[in-house]
Amino acid sequence: MKILFACTGNTCRSPMAELVFRARCRDESITCASCGFSAFPGDTITSEAAAALAEIGIDSGDFRSSTLTMRAVEDADEIYVMTEQHREILEAVLDSGSMKKVHLLGGGVSDPYGQGIEAYRACLSQISAAVNGILQELGADGR
Repeated sequence: MKILFACTGNTCRSPMAELVFRARCRDESITCASCGFSAFPGDTITSEAAAALAEIGIDSGDFRSSTLTMRAVEDADEIYVMTEQHREILEAVLDSGSMKKVHLLGGGVSDPYGQGIEAYRACLSQISAAVNGILQELGADGR
């Protein structure tokens, strides 16, 4: 099974979701990745996102952003987007069958980009709770 997390720039929300998922998933048959609708490939995670992750023991050091591609969408079994707008973008290009695998992570996750560390901590807390729910559903919770 392959999980895909997608946000706008792939430097905050979706990388945090990917890295939390990787750190907590105990089922080696489940993989995950992240990407951005408007990402610049090769960008690093924001310093605030890296700091928030480090506070919970997750190293983001070698993370590099990537752009959402149709190939990534097709290869994913489940896709978690951060906003309703992200969902609508996919809805415009995917058939209804493919849309069944697109989900709004945690009811929607606001973009902390450009805000202080507190906004990133709150965002990470919301993402962590949502990822924990996914892992529990999959029976892969390693907490």
